[in-house]
Amino acid sequence: MVLASGLPAVVIRPSHVYGPGGWYAEELVPRLRQPGRLAVIGAGKNLWDVVHVEDVAAAILLAAEEEAASGRVYHVVDDEPITYYDFMALTASELGVGRPRRIPAPLARIVAGRNAVDAVVRSARSSNARIRGELGWEPRFPTAREGVPDAVARLVAASAAS
Repeated sequence: MVLASGLPAVVIRPSHVYGPGGWYAEELVPRLRQPGRLAVIGAGKNLWDVVHVEDVAAAILLAAEEEAASGRVYHVVDDEPITYYDFMALTASELGVGRPRRIPAPLARIVAGRNAVDAVVRSARSSNARIRGELGWEPRFPTAREGVPDAVARLVAASAAS
């Protein structure tokens, strides 16, 4: 709608954003800390694009400061995808809790329905090549293996301060 409005605009499309605030801090981390913990549906081998919240903020600022060409769409994701299970397990490890359990997809479909399960087990891939090439964006945390420890440390520090 924004691009169709005729107003000069640039679209920043971050993938699954992790870090302080949002779904990561408010939903995922508490679920991983609960008894019984979060369960990954299926094998969890589906690829996920993720991005640290600081890298999203940097991309937005860069697009504004560099006066990116109107109408451009930029995907903001880490340099490397990570499997869904590995992302959850990495976060759990940083939290010092056990790895997530797995629930077979056919069983989950009975409980949650085919559409809900299919949405969780599919791979979602996009590329940051355009924003890197056109605007020179460089993520501070190029992979989740670098960003998740920072995100969890910030959440723990914020929790201790409050």
